Amino acid sequence: MGEEESSIYARQREGRFGMIFNRTWGAPYDPHAFLSSMRVPSHADYQAQRGLPDKALIDKEISEVLTTGDEAQRRKLYHDVLTRLHQDAVYLPISYVSLMSVARQEVGEIPFAPVTSEIPFDQITPVTP
Repeated sequence: MGEEESSIYARQREGRFGMIFNRTWGAPYDPHAFLSSMRVPSHADYQAQRGLPDKALIDKEISEVLTTGDEAQRRKLYHDVLTRLHQDAVYLPISYVSLMSVARQEVGEIPFAPVTSEIPFDQITPVTP
């Protein structure tokens, strides 16, 4: 049965779901932006974590990691947040994304960009016959 996209997002915002299938945003957004969105009640991750006994601490540490300039402190905070989420078993890593490119040999080597939706045309050098 189909469902309109707007109603899917409404159910996510309101926490009316049993399971959400999603993927992280990838570089360069991970982990900063992805974790940041977990603090917003309208986000599915917030709703999924809402009942966790350490939710307030997770949100506090995410806020701290986004503002600290101390690399060692940032590493410690990321480790703690990600360890808590792992131990709370909120997320199940069931898939991963892989990329491939298909082109004629004359196009030359096609490198991958840090962001999956970008193609680095400036780095492509056609092969001359």
